[in-house]
Amino acid sequence: MGPVRHAVSGVLVAGLGVAIWLATLPFPALDSGYPGPALFPRAVAIGLILSSFWLLKGARRSQRPAPASPRALARCALGVGCVCTFPLLHSVLGSAVAAGLAAAGVGLLFRLRVRTAAATGAVVAALIQLLFVLLLGVA
Repeated sequence: MGPVRHAVSGVLVAGLGVAIWLATLPFPALDSGYPGPALFPRAVAIGLILSSFWLLKGARRSQRPAPASPRALARCALGVGCVCTFPLLHSVLGSAVAAGLAAAGVGLLFRLRVRTAAATGAVVAALIQLLFVLLLGVA
């Protein structure tokens, strides 16, 4: 991406993050300090806002846009496909394993070493398990 595209993408992603955060302001809070329904949308909003900083930093570094090769576009499509398989795998394997497999698959598509992709998948699976089952009590 060129510097202008990075900057525009960064601003749009930050704007989306802020919009999500603002949309969650009227969400109710739960008693006893439990996280309410705004927790996950706000986590996504924070992730988007942090990602926008990375995009804006790329705008400062970028010189000339590189053309997208058919191979790179195919990897992106397969990455989206890995993420889209999550709902199918979720019903069979459970959330943690399905998310871990999707993360590992995307990592492999983007040329992570097999060990690194497997470790990433394991960490994602462990975090999902920890967050949903142990902390939130959702089975």
